[in-house]
Amino acid sequence: MAFQESAWRSSGAGGEHRAEVSRALRILAWGASTIALGAVLFTPLAGVWFQRVSGLPAGLSAFALLPARLLVLLPANGVLAVLSAVAFILNGQTRIITAATAVEVAGIALLLFACIGCSA
Repeated sequence: MAFQESAWRSSGAGGEHRAEVSRALRILAWGASTIALGAVLFTPLAGVWFQRVSGLPAGLSAFALLPARLLVLLPANGVLAVLSAVAFILNGQTRIITAATAVEVAGIALLLFACIGCSA
């Protein structure tokens, strides 16, 4: 929420800095998060990260590598979601954000209920 709030406030009251904020968020999404994460996950640095930094055993490190590689775009997706939320806020369309948040919370609650019910 703080990231979304700061992006919204940096855009200006009338959205006069919208282009600059959009550019900064796109650089963050693709440059800082996806490329940096990909540089670790798709090089020998993955072993260093999973085994030395995270302290995983070799077998668990190998097991975690494929799911981590599949999720390499997840940080960029989060940043771009903030960018779209800021666009909705600047256009005065906050009901969309409220509805999306309600759907997300309901989905998490249902999944949690289903998983707890399955394990009991």
